[in-house]
Amino acid sequence: MKKIICLSSILLLGFICNKVEAQTTITLQPGSDEGKDAMVWAAPNLGMDTINYGNDDRLLTHAWTNSSVPDTSRSLIEFDLSSIPANAIIIDARLNIYNNPTTDSFDGQHSSLSGPNSSVIRRITQAWDESTVTWETKPAFVTLNEVLLDSSTTPNEDFLNIDVTQLIKDMIDNPSTSFGFMLQLQNDEYYRALVFASSDHVDSTLHPELVVCYSLYTSEPESPEENFDFKIYPNPASQTVTIELGFDIDISMEIINSHGQVTRKISSINRTETIDISRLVGGTYTIRLINKDIVAIKKLVVK
Repeated sequence: MKKIICLSSILLLGFICNKVEAQTTITLQPGSDEGKDAMVWAAPNLGMDTINYGNDDRLLTHAWTNSSVPDTSRSLIEFDLSSIPANAIIIDARLNIYNNPTTDSFDGQHSSLSGPNSSVIRRITQAWDESTVTWETKPAFVTLNEVLLDSSTTPNEDFLNIDVTQLIKDMIDNPSTSFGFMLQLQNDEYYRALVFASSDHVDSTLHPELVVCYSLYTSEPESPEENFDFKIYPNPASQTVTIELGFDIDISMEIINSHGQVTRKISSINRTETIDISRLVGGTYTIRLINKDIVAIKKLVVK
């Protein structure tokens, strides 16, 4: 019998299968005690490279000069994603970061004095400590699935509904190498600045916020044979992948890309089926096996 869970219904992308669907939406906007964010600041002439700003109410991302010496900062934000099940299918993820109008830095305003202050969000791949991180010890990151942000359009603009879906998918798929977001300018030429509020700001409505919608698929099998858990190997893969069932049963298969599109469908697969995936673009896919009213899902990473 089909089991449908829907803690919070939401019409987002609306893509995944019309047989079994469960959607949950969570909003993460932690305060100063639970929040984890910091800016790292390089200003060699002032000794800021070794100063920690983990308790600051600012998240600056800028390139400027200080006594004619280049002066640069980046912002780090990490959300606790432990409430999202490891087998969740991420449907949509949005990041909201709010201008900090009360700071003395740049009078609380974004600046594009010398050119666009367009920025980029990247996945941090190295653990960092909010209370000790500095410019000299800033964590590593990857550019894979980075999100490019346009230049600010007003001095106190809030950056809302930033689509970080693929980055969150990467974090769920690779928890051992995922430690939040790094925000930096696309071009570190001065004079350009973005001025946001951290989770330590006195106004809790200005704290960084992440909204994630995900789906879970569950089934209540009518008999043990219908609980068709399956194996996928190798995983990750680049040329072929093998799907192996523990029994004989009539099952169809779909391969779904990160946009919810079915890239391949086989109406009936064998107990052991080897599939050519050499034409698939690298990324995370969903393998969905369907039999009558029950569905089994696993993720496949294509290199």
